Amino acid sequence: MADNSFSDGIPSDSVEAAKNASHTEKLMDQVMQNPGVVAAFQERLDNAPHTPSSYMETLPKAVNRRINALKQIQVRCAHIEAKFYEEVHDLGRKYTALYQPLFIKRKELITGDVEPTSDMESEWHSENEEEEKLAGDLNPKGIPEFWFTIFRISPGDIKVKFSDPGQPMSFILEFHFEPNYYFTNSILNSY
Repeated sequence: MADNSFSDGIPSDSVEAAKNASHTEKLMDQVMQNPGVVAAFQERLDNAPHTPSSYMETLPKAVNRRINALKQIQVRCAHIEAKFYEEVHDLGRKYTALYQPLFIKRKELITGDVEPTSDMESEWHSENEEEEKLAGDLNPKGIPEFWFTIFRISPGDIKVKFSDPGQPMSFILEFHFEPNYYFTNSILNSY
């Protein structure tokens, strides 16, 4: 027996669904043409609660109790989240202090104010031994165009300062610049 589940390559249930949708649209058009139906819809909309509190008043007490329980849970979640961000801020402050000596040393090496103090400090194994041999003949001061290479613009240094303990959680980015033509400030802060 032949399977007639396809009509012109389209599954018959899809064809049937399209016919039903078309029929439903025609029926809705006819209903919406009826002024009595439109008036009934409008009256229903006019009598519907317009604010969340008036909507809440129409709900059964059991539903209101559930909603209030959800609100309590949300408040607890917000308190936990606030504590989380306080602790993240405290950790940021703690580790910034630990990073600070390394950032100072990095700045001194980049600017050429100091040289590495031991072979161990300046030794780094690279896959590009040939490039290192060729580059070894030059001896520029510091690391030329370091920040330019990293950021494509070169503020001298960028530091993060966290708020003090007990103060509102915040941080400030400090951009340290060498003297230049564009502005006179050597430090720009972002608040």
